[in-house]
Amino acid sequence: MLRNSGAAPPWIESDKAVRALLDERDRLLGRAHSLGERGRARARVELTRIVEDVNRAIERVNAEAPTDRQHRRPLDVAAELDRLAAAFAGRESPGP
Repeated sequence: MLRNSGAAPPWIESDKAVRALLDERDRLLGRAHSLGERGRARARVELTRIVEDVNRAIERVNAEAPTDRQHRRPLDVAAELDRLAAAFAGRESPGP
């Protein structure tokens, strides 16, 4: 019935928000190699905000999901900033 009305269970809607934020992170990482020093400083701040937003959304998914199998692991800010630094250098960013 929910599918026919275009709605989904709350945890699926929350997971969509996580995926949208992860796409935002990936776009930032994708353009990082072309940023100047000022842009890099802004990108660090923006990535930190995105990671915090992702982690809040992940908390919602994990609280709403019916079983542990649907849970997501939170992102590590330091690891994400390392990925950004690698992207600045034009290297493949480590890890997912």
